[in-house]
Amino acid sequence: VSEEATDPETTYLWRRGGLYRVRLGGETGSPRLLELMGKEITVDQSRATIKNLAQAGVKTTTYFVIGFPGETEEDFQQTLDFIEEVKNDIWQMECNPFYYYYSGQPNADKWANRRKLLYPDYAKEMLISQTWILDSDPTREERFRRMYRLTEHCKKLGIPNPYSTEDIYKADVRWKSLHENAVPGLIE
Repeated sequence: VSEEATDPETTYLWRRGGLYRVRLGGETGSPRLLELMGKEITVDQSRATIKNLAQAGVKTTTYFVIGFPGETEEDFQQTLDFIEEVKNDIWQMECNPFYYYYSGQPNADKWANRRKLLYPDYAKEMLISQTWILDSDPTREERFRRMYRLTEHCKKLGIPNPYSTEDIYKADVRWKSLHENAVPGLIE
C-alpha cells in the first residue's frame, strides 16, 4: 500500500510490465489502529491500492493483523466492514493474530511493563525459546475469536484463502469473473 499504487495509471503500467500478484499489508480497516501501528498509510490508500491493482487484473492478497494491543470491537468491526467493501477486489485474504516480540518490533519497549511469559517457569527447560504475550486487551482468547469471526465473514463473502491447487483454480475462476483484465490463472 503506497501513494504510487493509488494512481490507476501507475498500476496499469505495473501490470503491463509483468506485475502478476501483490501481497498487501493493510493490517486493519481502522484508522486509529493504523496510527497506533505506525503504518504511515490510510484506509483510503489501502482501498485505492486494492481497487487499482484489481482493476489492472493483478491478483491481490491482503493481510490483516487481528488483536493489535488496544484493538476494540469497533476497530475490529471497521476491519470487517472494510473487507466487505473491497471483497471483489481481493483475490486472497489472510489474517494473523498479533504476536508480541520481546525486541525488534515497533513499540516493543513501550509495552515492556505489560509483557509476560506465555508458559510457566517450569516449562523453560522443555522450550527452545520463550514466548512472550502482552497483558492487554484484546486478550489472547479474544484475538482468536476475532480471527475465527473474520475467517467466517470472508467465507460468507466468497473471499478465498486458497492453498490447494483446486482452491487456487477456483480463486482464479472467481478472479476472472470479477476482472476482465485478470492475469492468467495458475492452470493457464
